[in-house]
Amino acid sequence: MTEDTKKKLQQEPATLKEGDIKSGRRMGRRTLLTMLVGVTGASAAACVPSQNYSGTGITDADPSDPIGNGRGQRTTGITDSDTGQFADPVGNGRGARTSGITDNDPSDPIGNGRGQRASGITDNDPSDPIGNGRGRVYTGRSDSDGGQYADPGGYGR
Repeated sequence: MTEDTKKKLQQEPATLKEGDIKSGRRMGRRTLLTMLVGVTGASAAACVPSQNYSGTGITDADPSDPIGNGRGQRTTGITDSDTGQFADPVGNGRGARTSGITDNDPSDPIGNGRGQRASGITDNDPSDPIGNGRGRVYTGRSDSDGGQYADPGGYGR
């Protein structure tokens, strides 16, 4: 403060004049509420961390790619029955994935029940439940497939 301002303040009494008094509401309730919601929303948005994830979401067997940033194509795992020019590739069809299990629950659709699919194999491993062991099912059939994925004799389809 300057010396002149200090002298004026000391000489004049600190009273309000009629022109210094303002009456009336400056801000309505709706305006206040709108401003409050806006400030709250902006502060909440500022608290949310931004995720700048640029990965592909695919994990492949290549050790040079980071996890979740592999190469390849994401598929649905569903093969539907469309044909023609606009048909989906095998394993990349449209539709709902089902569990393939039919249980006794009437609220589940047929073929989409809950539970665990059993392998149908009982082996000598005490940690596997009966009917859900590991190994191959002996079918007694031999089919004509060959090559890398051929079934051994008696284990065909």
